[in-house]
Amino acid sequence: MAYDLKLADYAALNDEEAEEVLAELENAVMAPRNGQLAIMNARIRDFETRYEMSSAQMLERLRAGAMKETAEIVKWLNLLDAREDRLRCG
Repeated sequence: MAYDLKLADYAALNDEEAEEVLAELENAVMAPRNGQLAIMNARIRDFETRYEMSSAQMLERLRAGAMKETAEIVKWLNLLDAREDRLRCG
């Protein structure tokens, strides 16, 4: 389902209504076609567990040159890119 929510309309909502709208938006974003987003998230969590760091920490370490871009790290980066594409495009 597509949502069209203007910030002015959102600002006019009371706290309870705003919370409901945000929950609906979150559910819509996280409800991927064929469960692909859930699969990507699970694979990303596997990398985060294996390397004992969040994806954000990994990206920061790569940018700082404190970590090398190995084949495994490239797989992780590709998953992050794919997830961003999925979230952006629905």
